Amino acid sequence: MVLNKTEEKEDHAAEFEKELNEQQRYQLKRKGGGEKRRRRRLPAALQGLMGEANLRYARQEYDEAIKMCMEVIRQFSHSPEPYQTLGMIYEEKKMANKSLQFLLIAAFLSPDAEEWEKLADLSLHQGDFQQAVFCWGRAIKANPQNLDYHWARCDLLERLGEKMKALKGYSHMLKYLRTDQGKDGLKLAKEIAKIHYENKDVHLARDAMETAFRKYPSYVTPEDVNLMLEVLMHQQEYTKCIEILINHAGVQLLNKHVGEEEFHSCSLEEQLSQATECYVPADLLIDLHTKLTVSLIHVKAFEISAPLVEQLMNESVEEFGDLYLDIAEAYMDVDFHEAALQLLRPLINSDHYNVAAVWLQYGESLAAVDQMEEAAEAYNKVVRLAPQHAEARLTLSSILQSLGRLDEALLILNQESDFEPLDSQLLFQRCKILLDQNLVDEFINAAKLLFRRHFIHIRNRDEAEAMISNKKLSNKYEAIRELRRSKNESLEDNGPAYTGPDVSIEDQWELFTSVCNILHEKKRFEELERMTFTALGSKEFMKDKERAREVEFMCLLACIYNESSYFAYNIMRELVIKNPENVRCWNLLNLIISKADDFRHNRFLLRLTHKHPDLVALGLLNGHNCLVAGTYKYSLAEYTGAFKQDPSNPLIPLMLGLTFTHMACQKFSGKKHSLVVQACAFLNTYVEMRGECQESMYNLGRAMHQLNLLPQAIHYYKQALTCQPVESLEGGPMLDLSREIAFNLALIYQNSGSPDLARMYMYKYIQI
Repeated sequence: MVLNKTEEKEDHAAEFEKELNEQQRYQLKRKGGGEKRRRRRLPAALQGLMGEANLRYARQEYDEAIKMCMEVIRQFSHSPEPYQTLGMIYEEKKMANKSLQFLLIAAFLSPDAEEWEKLADLSLHQGDFQQAVFCWGRAIKANPQNLDYHWARCDLLERLGEKMKALKGYSHMLKYLRTDQGKDGLKLAKEIAKIHYENKDVHLARDAMETAFRKYPSYVTPEDVNLMLEVLMHQQEYTKCIEILINHAGVQLLNKHVGEEEFHSCSLEEQLSQATECYVPADLLIDLHTKLTVSLIHVKAFEISAPLVEQLMNESVEEFGDLYLDIAEAYMDVDFHEAALQLLRPLINSDHYNVAAVWLQYGESLAAVDQMEEAAEAYNKVVRLAPQHAEARLTLSSILQSLGRLDEALLILNQESDFEPLDSQLLFQRCKILLDQNLVDEFINAAKLLFRRHFIHIRNRDEAEAMISNKKLSNKYEAIRELRRSKNESLEDNGPAYTGPDVSIEDQWELFTSVCNILHEKKRFEELERMTFTALGSKEFMKDKERAREVEFMCLLACIYNESSYFAYNIMRELVIKNPENVRCWNLLNLIISKADDFRHNRFLLRLTHKHPDLVALGLLNGHNCLVAGTYKYSLAEYTGAFKQDPSNPLIPLMLGLTFTHMACQKFSGKKHSLVVQACAFLNTYVEMRGECQESMYNLGRAMHQLNLLPQAIHYYKQALTCQPVESLEGGPMLDLSREIAFNLALIYQNSGSPDLARMYMYKYIQI
């Protein structure tokens, strides 16, 4: 463990003292003496040698004097006299450090407070403040009644920045204060209170000051009262502030209509509610006068505080503007903005207080009293004086919106990302205004700029694939860094810098969904896909599981709309694995497979069959794959298994009928008649389950058309035309197959030599 300089010196000193005591005990025991008979006086022979050494020192024969002192130390090491002489000799020889070391040994052997005081001064002279602190501590141990030692040590500790050690020193000093030392007691309480106040332990600072006020009321000064009031006002104890001023500053509450004794017998709260006047001594400090006014305003004693405010307003604004501001803030805290404006107007017209902070409070008060035009001018002044003040710009933008000046509101929120860090709150407010005004392009650009704070920037297709294939956020970042290293690209994105508090996650999520909805409505699917992919790298969105799932699903939809079947399949595959019983997942997977350009799904579905052999949807998809591949026997096996598990699903007999139809149409298939009979049997089962409707009749007609049974095909096609279109789900398009049916009929009639009938169906049902 590494010790700091102070701890090292204290440890060395303690070690030296321990060794010295052990050596003294050993010498005394060797002579037959006990520990209580400790002798520090030199034997007679050595006293003579010590006297000779002092004489040589006086004659400036330093070398001889040093030898004699060292001989005395060799024979009797626990006497302080030779060390004192050596210290003086080396001081004369301008060897201050060595002199100090010998004097320290002498002080340890003869613990005298005055010696330690001198050593502390000598250490300070050499610039060794830590050693000076140690010496003052030894002086306090030798004479704890001397408060000067305590003050010197604590003051030095404060100068070194060791506030907590100074606080312990002040607390230790309290033990040695007498009742007649009220001045020191109050000074001590102030120092303790200051340290607690700096450490934000306001209640401890208050306790220290209240104790001192209670013990030494006659020694309380206006400065002490001022400090006490600051502590109390920090805790918003305004009634207590008034009580302190009454008890220690000569302030009095008066009521002209009630006797003085009767009035003062009431509690302070009752006096404040009944008082008609507040007497203030003429010699009361103006700072205390202001704190009294502020306290009266906060307890809403406006009648008796008004004369005090008028009295203050007679003073120079340039000289006492800070006091004007304190009272104006008090009025604003109690929502009395009309009175605050009377104090703020002189300030903004002055030379010294015509600053952004005062204009900000002036604008706030104007807005509170519904003077919006003047408030807008005030906030404009704040923005000109302090362009980086984001809160003022936000407020000004809101005021301008309420006044209907939307263009100016947008202009106020404009930020130059190339020259200044972007404030997130300003950018978010700008997005809201752009969205309200339906400025779509500007809104999307501003939103993208806001999301760059925590979205990852995807540069190419490889990075997009890394975002999908890795599930943990840390793995996504690591994969992208590896890709960029392999291509010798910069690892970090050169985006704008941001400042100020971030926008809440709820607001950002709402903004993100708005952007995605607009991109979808405008059919800007490529931008939608990029936006959702970058959101996958958001530390803010992805740490919440619900939002993470929502972002992944939005990525899937964006890929489907943008026809990015490669990415869509990767996302959908994980969803199917996690939710194998969800029919919607299988429908989406089927939709993606139908648009995909590859056949990766075949092996995936086969592997999944071993885990979930009873899934009907999985059996159907495997059957579809086999049907498309021309392996009809395998597709029959899959469809038959699915039909056994779910005999109420009309899609399965339809697929069985179509499979037998395809087999019957093969060139080298045997028993075609049997295959056709089985196809018709399953198709009729499908019609029974589905009911006679346009869809079922059309599918039956198609099967007959494929088998080249044209009279039956024409029959079913015509029957389909007489049926009503299938009703769609809510919000979906109407499923009307009339054009497809008419086109197939036209083909049959045209091939059979009846062009007029073909033309009739084309003109009647197919309109361009």
